[in-house]
Amino acid sequence: MSKKDIVSNVFTGVKFHKAVRWVRAKESRFIPVLAYHRVLDLPEDYPFDSDLASATIAEFKRQMKYLKYHYSPINMSEMLAHLEGKKINKKNPVLITFDDGFKDNYTNAFPILKELEIPATFFITTDFIDKGDVLWYEKLAFVTKKTKRKVLDIRGLSKSYELKGIDSRQQVYGEIVEALKLLKNDERERILEQIFNDDLELKKELENAKIFSLPMSWENIDEMFKNGMDFGSHTLSHPVLSTIDHEQLRLELVESKKLIEEKISSEVVSIAYPVGQRESISSDVEREAELANYRIGFSYIDGVDTKNRFSIGRIHVDYNMSMSRFKSKLIIPKLFCD
Repeated sequence: MSKKDIVSNVFTGVKFHKAVRWVRAKESRFIPVLAYHRVLDLPEDYPFDSDLASATIAEFKRQMKYLKYHYSPINMSEMLAHLEGKKINKKNPVLITFDDGFKDNYTNAFPILKELEIPATFFITTDFIDKGDVLWYEKLAFVTKKTKRKVLDIRGLSKSYELKGIDSRQQVYGEIVEALKLLKNDERERILEQIFNDDLELKKELENAKIFSLPMSWENIDEMFKNGMDFGSHTLSHPVLSTIDHEQLRLELVESKKLIEEKISSEVVSIAYPVGQRESISSDVEREAELANYRIGFSYIDGVDTKNRFSIGRIHVDYNMSMSRFKSKLIIPKLFCD
């Protein structure tokens, strides 16, 4: 247990945290934004990136019930109104967001949100939606977890990686994923294709495992939208936007927005930048997002930062996070976020 977990247990174990929440509701100018990726119960020997799981189904329902009782979940229009200085007349407003567009957002999270009448915004990687394939970084996670090879040779990077135990494989995954983030999507796909062509047994295993990491469909998205959910862009192919050329940057921003608008017949005003750390969001990226007619952009930096409308921070929700830490991050993000 981390020091912040210990402190959060103490903080929420006394009535003091309720007083702080009450004061925040009266005086605070910030709206916390929660960031989720996936809601699912991880099976044993899960073959993809378990770090993308933000909550079990039971945890998510418990978190949403808490928000329903103690906060006022808002939609993206209300978030924009707040940033424009308008009063939205909601006690303890909070915005709930999801990244990528995994199927469990529809099968596991949406029914809970619908039951509790809680709005949320889903940032979708449009090249991923409605495809019978998994995202590129999930393919890489599968390789590093499941290959029987002791050495992973990646010719596209001119490098070989030694694979030992679980920790070693996780480290190798981290190193390779950081290298691939810097490449264009077609280059990444060629490298991954080479890996699987070198190991046809692994390629067959991936086909059988895809069920654990499939995307939503446009039909799912249409149903969710008609039931009060919002949708924003997470680009076309999930590149690191600060590393691609201007033409590709415009394409990723404009075409993903255009496609979502066509599918839901509504304006898309928001984007969450892939990866979303400081080094992946440049001033050029923010400027191009504004030129592409987005009105708000979100990073993936843990915390609350509303100084720049095109780089809004979000509070990470992690798998098996205690309710005390969840509550504490919402009330005092500067202290309890990482």
